[in-house]
Amino acid sequence: MAEDGMRRESDFEDDRKGLVDDDDELQETMFTKILEVLTSRTAGFLYLALVCLGLGLLVPLWFLHYYPLDVEMPIYTRGSCMIAPSYRFPCLVGEQNVTDRRCANAGCCWYNDTSSAGNSATCFHSLPASYTFKLNTSTVNSSALEAELTAYSFADHAAGRVAHTPYGTAETPRLRARASCPSADHAVLDLGPAAVGDEPKPVVVDGPLSIRSNVGDDWDFYFVVTRNSTGQPLVDTRLGATIVSPLFTELTLVPASSAVYGLGQAFHPNLRRAFNSSVGSALFARPVAFTEGFHPFYMCIEPDGAVHGVYLETTAPLEVQLLPGPSITLRLLEGRVRLHVFAGPTAAAVSEQYTRLVGRPRLPPLWSLGFHMCRQGDAVSFQAVVETMVNHSIPFESDCVDADALVPLGFEAAPELAAEFRDGGSLLRAQGRHLMAYAVPQLPLHRQPLGEDAPDPYEPYEQADGAGILVRNENDTGNFFGELHEVVGNRTWNVSYVDYSNSATAAWLKPLYSQLIADYEIDGFYLMRNSPANDAADDCPGDKLPFVPNVGESHTLSNDTVCMSARHSSGQAHLGQHNRYGLEHASAARAAAADARPDHLLTSASTAPGSGAAGAHLAAGLSADWTSLQLALVQTLELGLYGVPQAGYPVCGTRNSTRVPADDADRLEALCLLWYQLAPYLPLAVSFYEAGHFARNPPQLSDAFLNQALVHISQRYVFVPYHYSLLVEAARSGVPPLRPLWYEFAEDNATWSIDQQLLLGPALMVAPALVENQRKVRLYLPGSCWYEYFQGYRPKAEAGPGWVTLPVPAQQTLIYQRAASVIFNQRPFTTIEDQRKNGTYSATIALSCEGNYTAFGSLYLPAGDDAISPQKVELTVSNTSVTIVSELDEPFCDSYRQNGYTSLLAQVKIFGIMEEVTSLTEVLTDRNGATKQTALSIDQGMRPPQLLINAPVFDWCQYAAAEISWE
Repeated sequence: MAEDGMRRESDFEDDRKGLVDDDDELQETMFTKILEVLTSRTAGFLYLALVCLGLGLLVPLWFLHYYPLDVEMPIYTRGSCMIAPSYRFPCLVGEQNVTDRRCANAGCCWYNDTSSAGNSATCFHSLPASYTFKLNTSTVNSSALEAELTAYSFADHAAGRVAHTPYGTAETPRLRARASCPSADHAVLDLGPAAVGDEPKPVVVDGPLSIRSNVGDDWDFYFVVTRNSTGQPLVDTRLGATIVSPLFTELTLVPASSAVYGLGQAFHPNLRRAFNSSVGSALFARPVAFTEGFHPFYMCIEPDGAVHGVYLETTAPLEVQLLPGPSITLRLLEGRVRLHVFAGPTAAAVSEQYTRLVGRPRLPPLWSLGFHMCRQGDAVSFQAVVETMVNHSIPFESDCVDADALVPLGFEAAPELAAEFRDGGSLLRAQGRHLMAYAVPQLPLHRQPLGEDAPDPYEPYEQADGAGILVRNENDTGNFFGELHEVVGNRTWNVSYVDYSNSATAAWLKPLYSQLIADYEIDGFYLMRNSPANDAADDCPGDKLPFVPNVGESHTLSNDTVCMSARHSSGQAHLGQHNRYGLEHASAARAAAADARPDHLLTSASTAPGSGAAGAHLAAGLSADWTSLQLALVQTLELGLYGVPQAGYPVCGTRNSTRVPADDADRLEALCLLWYQLAPYLPLAVSFYEAGHFARNPPQLSDAFLNQALVHISQRYVFVPYHYSLLVEAARSGVPPLRPLWYEFAEDNATWSIDQQLLLGPALMVAPALVENQRKVRLYLPGSCWYEYFQGYRPKAEAGPGWVTLPVPAQQTLIYQRAASVIFNQRPFTTIEDQRKNGTYSATIALSCEGNYTAFGSLYLPAGDDAISPQKVELTVSNTSVTIVSELDEPFCDSYRQNGYTSLLAQVKIFGIMEEVTSLTEVLTDRNGATKQTALSIDQGMRPPQLLINAPVFDWCQYAAAEISWE
């Protein structure tokens, strides 16, 4: 039994093992079969279907998360409303309290997107927009376009109505579109009603630009201007709405990149415009700092470093909005668009092309490059300020005695200031200096302010009224009147506004200016408050506009100025003349004063395209703080791009600041010191303060500050020859003296966003400290290499672009000279006239730091006779020789001799000679071709490497050429 039991148990174990083995085989077989099913073709199709189903659910959910679809989207939009925030072009801009229903009725999309940090519109155009123009007929080739267009609004079209703008006003039903290249570097795009005599412009074929559009009937109209060499679109209008009506036009441009500079004057903290604006900014002349002018022009750097310019030719109030796309939306109160595209391809070429169209800048008188002073409501300080400046030998050229001397009468001094103004002018002339006058365009009706009994009529007003040259009210039933408030006397004057666009104004204005100049011997004018300002309360019932650019909380264009509905002699409303008023005022004043004072200095607070041809720019209303210092520098650089090269803002501002209290003397002087350290390199240097604000002419600060001001103002006089040479080039080609780094180095994208370093001409880099208590400057050095201007060391040893961090000097601004350049300077004196007679010249040469030694530079000199144009001297370095060539002719040099002006180059400094010099020789060639050789003494330093030649080197009126060589 036991054996049988044991056998049965053993058999059981064998059976159990057999069952386990069978089970393992079964599991393996099942796994294999399952694997075969899972990897079969049928399963593959099933997996693909599941993936597609998942993507079909997940992708829309993801898309709607980032591009939400509002359930209340209107049915009257033509295109999609699922648009990325960067491309939501706002609709119904400027209209208050827009609702979703109002937006829908306008044919636009509505979405209150809280995820885009406020930079996305709530009511915006669909894509494509509901507003466009359709092609009827068109002719397009690579150089020209002409088309007849019909207005199209999706909602109106669907309802069978005439096309309207989003604001409900009728669109212009039919337009003519024209685009052509009248010259090889210039394209013109014109969109508006056909005009009588509006003939096609000549076309240049095979130029650097081409024009593209669509050609099919009933297609949406657009145009694209492309650079042929790269295929890069420069201007593209395919995005956004295209709306044209008599008082509202909207067009969106897609630029080549976001490196855009210009579109002013508008308040913005950086030179490079930021494409992140939730609201637009108005281009509309206002009596507010940094918004006095109107310049609808920009330069754009393309991805490869080429530069082009775009100019909207208009005088109408304009709003510009920059969205992150990037895109530029233009909204203007005019019924046409005329757009100019300048091919460049360098910034200098764009400046030449732009000023060729709007007018070259005027070459200012040499004395305008010195230092100037003025003050308002403080005539009692004049004599003490002048005496202190003279006693401390601080250079200056002019003073205004008191800015209120000619305000408000304009053509004669105020009775209470007449004696001070006349005596002050006599004092200045006795010192060889100049009298400036502060002038405004407002013309008072009476000699007395409002509130006076039986006021006396003011004769110039009576004459202007009789000549019909005053701006009229909206009904043309009488003159338009405003008010001018005098701060010092707290008096208000009833004033009229001269229509400077009227050709008959010149005959009225010229004798008044001639008499004024003769009476007081005035040498120049600061034209202020010519936006034009109006201190009366806004009362303009006739100003009914469908759209108002973003001018702030007032929501009206007529605040602080003439009513937009007022009429000019041409019959045109002031709306279309406003932005040119300052330009026309300056042009008329320039012409009126020209005969009596040919070399006068003229500045204008309000500017427009072409203002550089009338004169310089100076504006007030600037507070004394570090922010204003930075903003003033940005605006000065920007005005140079607009063709106004001699532009500036008063040193240390004109008003007190809440950021730097007037009783904090130490901080104020620290700020003013920084400003004066920068002043030697600015195109215009003026010290001026307004009534009721702290006095800030140099002698009115501490003695320690006065001593430092002497150094920095004298340094400005050292650079007068360089300033003048740059302004001669500006007058001939439009190239601004003061430039951002990218102007010379656009191919280096590291320069595109730098606006706290600047270039004076192509050769001198200025790196000011612009922040309170700044101890270090992070400096970018583009190009090959740079030399510290005073000592010649290289801040970066290796050649090529790169960053360096340097300490801020306590007594001066960091300045560096570009390799392969030459800068001419002059020994300073207390006036420019004395400097011309006694100040010998010097040349600083910065040699190239790669390969053979090279350098080049020019010096333009003004003649002693205004009838003779400036002439030049050139200096060239090749290997181990310096060649100086005088192009001055005999009449020019005769004028120098007659006036006792020096023509001696007394010093040459050369940076970058790496080897020891063992011999130095000069060969002079006179005007008859005879030569004279002289051995010069060697004064060489090796740390840093420089060679100094101190002997009289070259008299450019005695000799024709000189060659200095070394071994």
